[in-house]
Amino acid sequence: MCTTGTALLAHAAYFSVLPLMFESGLDAAGAVLDAVRPGLSPGAIPAAPDNLFWMMTHLAGELFFVATVAYLVMASLHTVPRWALLVPLAQVAYNLKNSLVWLVLFPYFSPTRTPNLFMLAGEISYYASAYLGT
Repeated sequence: MCTTGTALLAHAAYFSVLPLMFESGLDAAGAVLDAVRPGLSPGAIPAAPDNLFWMMTHLAGELFFVATVAYLVMASLHTVPRWALLVPLAQVAYNLKNSLVWLVLFPYFSPTRTPNLFMLAGEISYYASAYLGT
């Protein structure tokens, strides 16, 4: 397998955990992250979550699932059409925007005026994928 395939598999492995975490273990995942380092969890489930909260949570899980499948399919092929690269390119661009908002510009955009340190996991995975893909 080529190094790009290895990078796609590494990214798919990282993403594959997130749908299950979002849909069935959001509170447990936050507790584990805070046990590793206090304040690492991006937040908590509201005391009285409404349907919008759960809809957005499950949509996030769905998007990570779709990206996982796309990366696994791309990694299993020898060649992919150029348009297939839209998935990783769009995802990286949006992640860079989120990293700026939550790690650099958090005093202006975060409701709690604190950085979302969980965003570092995304940054680390991107740099690792870039390293593996070269």
